[in-house]
Amino acid sequence: MKRALAAGAALALLAAPAGRAAKPTTADRANAAQECRAERGSTDVTREAFRAKYGTNKRGRNAFGKCASAKGKAKEEQADQQDAEKTRERKGAAKECAAERSESGREPFSAKYGTNRNKRNSFGKCVSQKASS
Repeated sequence: MKRALAAGAALALLAAPAGRAAKPTTADRANAAQECRAERGSTDVTREAFRAKYGTNKRGRNAFGKCASAKGKAKEEQADQQDAEKTRERKGAAKECAAERSESGREPFSAKYGTNRNKRNSFGKCVSQKASS
């Protein structure tokens, strides 16, 4: 029974990060609304075209909300893609640093990248440098 409970908890912990979705901030919502206002325009012709493009109900009166929602989701997806790209960069940088550390040895590597008193933070500093460059 305890094993099953522990296995279930482990699976839940592993599944939680994969299902994480970034929530749009207030600024994201405001920017999406501003973009939709600009796209909607102020003339009858542009407003009718806007309703035709985004509206889904009988008279297209829900067009503004649909537009803002679509633009907000696009920003979320873009942020998720940027996060994934940064993660890939860090993984590549970690591999480079590990190869450099094994090639040059721990002492020279620590002397080159370490910044604290005992130079124990050298690997993290190396990864940070290589990921940001």
